Amino acid sequence: MKKLIAVMMTLCLLVAGIAAVAETAPKEIKWSDYEAEAAKADGTMLNLTDTDLKLFVPAEFKEADVSEEAKANGIFVVFRTADEKAVVNVQLVKADVKDFKDGMIQKGAKVTDLIVNGINCFNFSVETNGVVNTCIALGTDQGNVIIFSFAPANQEPYTNLFRIMSASVQHQN
Repeated sequence: MKKLIAVMMTLCLLVAGIAAVAETAPKEIKWSDYEAEAAKADGTMLNLTDTDLKLFVPAEFKEADVSEEAKANGIFVVFRTADEKAVVNVQLVKADVKDFKDGMIQKGAKVTDLIVNGINCFNFSVETNGVVNTCIALGTDQGNVIIFSFAPANQEPYTNLFRIMSASVQHQN
C-alpha cells in the first residue's frame, strides 16, 4: 500500500511539474499560420533597412516620414494608415534585451515570452488613455533591442492586422 501511495505521489508531482513547465513555455507563433489572413490584407513583405528582418505590412499602411525627435528616440521606420488612426513604429533601443525586459517588468508591464518564426522575443503592452499599444521586443546580434510597436491594439480592425504583422517578423532569407 505504501508503495502504491508513493508511486501515485510521484506521478502527481510529475504531472504538476509538466504543467508548470507548460505554463512558462514561450508561446510559439509561425508566419505560415497567418499567411492566408495576410493575403486578405493585400500587403507586402518588406525588408527593414539596416536589419536582417522583414515584416508584412498590410496595404492600408504606408511608410511615413520619421521626425527628428522620433529618430533621436531610435525609431527608424513608421507605418500609418491614411487616416492616421493606426500606427506601427520600429525602434532600436541601445540596451541588453534581458535588462530591457526586466525594466519593463519593473514598470508593471505584463511580459509574455514568445518565439516568432524561430526568433526568441517577448511581448508587452502599455495602455495610455484607454488605447493599448502592444509591442514585440527582440534582441539583436549587436546587443540592442528592436521593438515593433502597434497602436491602437485594442480596436478593430487593427487588432487582427497587428496580430498578422507580429506573426510576420522573421529573418530575411
